[in-house]
Amino acid sequence: QKILDAMEKDIKVEQIYEARKKLKDHGVRVAFFLQFGYLGETLDDIRRTEKMLFDLMPDDMGISVSYPLPGTKFHEQVKADLVNKANWSDSDDLALMFKNTYPPAFYKMLHRYLHKKFRKKQGFQKLAAFARNPIKNNKGIVRTFAATLYYLPTTVMYKWLMNRSQSKST
Repeated sequence: QKILDAMEKDIKVEQIYEARKKLKDHGVRVAFFLQFGYLGETLDDIRRTEKMLFDLMPDDMGISVSYPLPGTKFHEQVKADLVNKANWSDSDDLALMFKNTYPPAFYKMLHRYLHKKFRKKQGFQKLAAFARNPIKNNKGIVRTFAATLYYLPTTVMYKWLMNRSQSKST
């Protein structure tokens, strides 16, 4: 909630939970787009966002780092750090354009870790659905099984790399 408020999003975390449930109940597919690296973000904030993601399990998700748009309060706060990277043509979507709590490597590993963990959980959900009703839920099950096997060790690896890159910043 702290970061949503800092970003002036005018939404409560509870509203996200409620909206996800209502959309799912009506058969609407949902994708979450998460931004990390906003000023003042802590590891606890990141963990809360991760918890929300896995509590709600949208149909898909995307991740980037916070990008300071000209004319926003955020841009004004980090303007002095934007000397080398002033816009996307100077950067990629996972490269921080300003100095922050954690190094850029941390956010790249966080991106990979959350994507792998998300796909792993999706795989387990599909496998569970297959186990409950193999005739109805067999589409792509071999691929799902193989992908889930891949995500098991890679999730662990990227979590380790993320923690390692985070500890290098302190």
